[in-house]
Amino acid sequence: MDFRTDRGRYHNPPRQPRPVAHVPPPRTPPAAETSEPEKRVRKTSSRRPNNLKRSVQVIVALLLLAIIAWLVHGYITTKDQLEKQKHSPSAQTPTQQTISKVSALVDVPTNETPTLANISNADALRKLSKFNASFFADAENGDILLVYTKNNKAIVYRPSTNKIIASGPYDFASATTP
Repeated sequence: MDFRTDRGRYHNPPRQPRPVAHVPPPRTPPAAETSEPEKRVRKTSSRRPNNLKRSVQVIVALLLLAIIAWLVHGYITTKDQLEKQKHSPSAQTPTQQTISKVSALVDVPTNETPTLANISNADALRKLSKFNASFFADAENGDILLVYTKNNKAIVYRPSTNKIIASGPYDFASATTP
């Protein structure tokens, strides 16, 4: 029998009434058996799935705790590493590193941050600043010029040898920018 509808889907066939089965009346135990306490017998087969469920729950809980512990450990480790990097000299910018190297070699003004300039053409710098040509007499390409405008001080620093080439007052009014 095919119970397809016009759209091609199946539907449930009409229900047939089920025959009613004869249920015997409950049996009462004899009088001798009623005096003894009833013993319940547990089925071992129904107990196993509960133990299996419990084991799975414990394993999942332990895995979750292990994952949480691992994440907390990673967070703390990363936080410690970032703190160490903040205080290490390599965390400084190149400008800060240059200033700290120069301040170790000579006294620098602490009330201002200098302006740094890389000397890329020392000959042109000597020609352009006629009034201060003696200041740049020993300057070479690759040297760094630190200029403290408030204190009218300039420092020429050579990073390749870690030495101060020139230091002293500098007349910024007469200097021409290259």
